[in-house]
Order: sequence, then structure tokens, then C-alpha cells
Amino acid sequence: MPSRRTLWIVIAMILLPLAAGAQSLSEEPQMDRPGGDYTHFGTTELRECKRACFSDRRCRAYSFNSVNSICYLKDEVTKTSRDSRTISGVKEGYGEPGRPHYGERELTREPGFDYYGNDYTDFRARGVDSCREECWRDRRCAAYSFNNRSGLCYLKDRVGPLRRNRDTITGMKQRR
Repeated sequence: MPSRRTLWIVIAMILLPLAAGAQSLSEEPQMDRPGGDYTHFGTTELRECKRACFSDRRCRAYSFNSVNSICYLKDEVTKTSRDSRTISGVKEGYGEPGRPHYGERELTREPGFDYYGNDYTDFRARGVDSCREECWRDRRCAAYSFNNRSGLCYLKDRVGPLRRNRDTITGMKQRR
């Protein structure tokens, strides 16, 4: 009979990779990434879809259709489109097409959303691109939000909860 300590070690070895997988994939509610599919399978659980993408070396992104209960694994990162039935995400380090690459880090661009809270500074910016560039330059910046109405750029030292805001474009730094 194995000792309790041995059982805890085995449990930790099983659960830690699963937790790491959930943290290494973005989650984009009500967004689809059409195209780039190389396989799909039926599941009722978003976490199964994310786990499959995380553990498959070929997978760069996923889309989970909650109405049809289908997970699509993708070998390329396609542009997003709004779809209330779908949750999509990108594996850490793969970025998005057409998104500028800033050195060893990339910045996401998520129109219609805001990573709420955690602002450490704000300023008037010429546009979203200058806001993004300031975030990239500032080592403290983990995320940004640019308000199209006010022209204000908010730099954040942590990535907060993602909230809908039609006037805002938000994004975060991702390691490649």
C-alpha cells in the first residue's frame, strides 16, 4: 500500500500539468476563429477542448462551440469574428495574424473589450497604436486599454477581468 505522501505526489503530478494548460491558453468569450482547423471532436466541456489544444504540439488555437458541443483545434491563428455561441483562444506564444511583434513580446488587440482595473497611469494618446507602443516600451505594463471616445490610454500592471466595452480596445503582453 503506497504511503499518503506518495499518493499526494502522484496526484500533484497529474493535476499540475492540467492547471498549467488552463493558464497557457487565452480565453476569448463570444469570439470565433474561423478556419485553420486540422481536427475537431465532440465535447460538452470547454476545459477538455483547452486541454486537448495544450497537449497537442500542432495546436496553436482552438474554438469551442458550446451550442453544438464541438471543439475545433487549429494549426494556424486566424482572425477573430463575433459569435455568441463560441469561445476561442490562442496558445501562449503564437500571437495573432497582422498583430505587430514587439521584440520578444507580443501585444494582443481585442476590440470591444476592456481588461478592467489595475491601471497605474493614463494619458491622452494619438490612437490605439501609440497606446500599444507605450505599453510595449514600459516594462511595468502587462496590459492596456484605449478608449476611442475619450482618446485616453490606460496602462495596467496586471491583467484584470475581461469586460465588454464597445468604446474600448484592450490587449495584453504575451511571451513568445
